[in-house]
Amino acid sequence: MGHPDVDLRDLVGADILDQGMRPTCVTFAASAAHEAMRTLQGEDAEHLSPEALWAYCSTNGTASVDGMLLADAGPALENDGQPLLRDWPYADTARAAPSSAGAPPWHRAALVPLELSRDGVEAEIEDQLQTGVPVILILETTDEFLLTDADGFIAVPDIRAGHGGYHAVTCVGAATHPTAGRHLLVKNSWGEEWGAGGYGWLPLDYLRGFGAQAATVGPRNEVIL
Repeated sequence: MGHPDVDLRDLVGADILDQGMRPTCVTFAASAAHEAMRTLQGEDAEHLSPEALWAYCSTNGTASVDGMLLADAGPALENDGQPLLRDWPYADTARAAPSSAGAPPWHRAALVPLELSRDGVEAEIEDQLQTGVPVILILETTDEFLLTDADGFIAVPDIRAGHGGYHAVTCVGAATHPTAGRHLLVKNSWGEEWGAGGYGWLPLDYLRGFGAQAATVGPRNEVIL
């Protein structure tokens, strides 16, 4: 018997944010997962600052015009952490922390690796979602991912399809479509114009050929990626 449907959108900040032209998708995906962890600990579901993670990695030489690796978000979360987004807003260009953000360390956490099975089931992802924990996914972007249908559904690409690079999203739910099967609900950082108001339905089979990495965010005493 499969996993029941789950929707964790209430655990993450409500706004659909837009990374713009900057290569900061990893920081947005990690921020949403961190927000959910804090909500589960009794805090408000309030946005955290992606800029703090980017600044840490940029200072330490692990972020560039090409972006940053998921693994490099781990030390940023562990060491400096993140202030609230309202204290350090995101902008079209990188900016230093304003005085309203105070000094690090802020809210800290750990990045915990998760193994993708690429079997069309992804039991570990489903298990995490059932416990209220979103999953950060690194995907290869295809035309199907870029161009969802009006309801936010992403088609399964041909295994030989080309891709446009790697992109990070946050998986915040899962549901079974009556005819199309099991899908993961992902929150993107491309504004409300993408998908269905910034969310998309990713078929589990997409991960067979185009899933690269996965991780969760947990308390700092967890294993760090």
